[in-house]
Amino acid sequence: MLPCQKCGYNNELGRIFCHQCGQKLDLDAIRPASRGGKSLKPKGKNLAVKWIRRAVEMMVLLVLLYAVHLLLEVVPEPAKPSETETVAADKKWLALEKLVGRRQPSQVEISPAEAKAFLAALKAKKTDVKWGFVPERIWIEFAAGSVDLQMLATMRMGGALEKKVYLTYSGVPKIQNGQLVFEAKAGSMGRLNWPIGVVNTLGFHRYIFADVLGRLTTERETLSQLSRIEVHPDRVIVYHQPR
Repeated sequence: MLPCQKCGYNNELGRIFCHQCGQKLDLDAIRPASRGGKSLKPKGKNLAVKWIRRAVEMMVLLVLLYAVHLLLEVVPEPAKPSETETVAADKKWLALEKLVGRRQPSQVEISPAEAKAFLAALKAKKTDVKWGFVPERIWIEFAAGSVDLQMLATMRMGGALEKKVYLTYSGVPKIQNGQLVFEAKAGSMGRLNWPIGVVNTLGFHRYIFADVLGRLTTERETLSQLSRIEVHPDRVIVYHQPR
């Protein structure tokens, strides 16, 4: 390139006068590309690389936007338990308490409706959270060998944002060394599923659900007296074996 001594404009090779100001150029001041001048290589290849880079950046942006959409998507809530279902859940819990007091082996079956009705009354301990998640409603779904704890919560970010979000915490309830434990398998927010490694690293699934389920102190003690829990898509069977 030929830099103009008067205005500094970089002129193409072959010019005698500056394209911008008309000053006669000093041919001894030719600046190669290695010293800041423009490359004389064809521009076609560079242009293709530039458009490929822009296409990749656009694809990454679209993927991120879609991920955010999945994160913030809220699934329809199940209907709230009827009075009949709530009464049935209370009766089933009484049967479960009698179960652990028996001296002979026995079992009790719990339906999804009874489990949902039992959890429906649970509320968060803290509702004045400014940053974080405030649980509003929790319910449960049965699967083959595992359960999905599902929650509708409000995500708060100071006073700038308040958004309803949907959380799922999947795992296996089991009796281990005389204690009821929940072996987490996966988690999700909205429609975006996360592997258990990500769930455990972030930790907020465990914290949020523990905030609600932590109120079941007496119930947890009763369930810890069971010997085994079997989860089926249409029911949970709990077994009691006298120790």
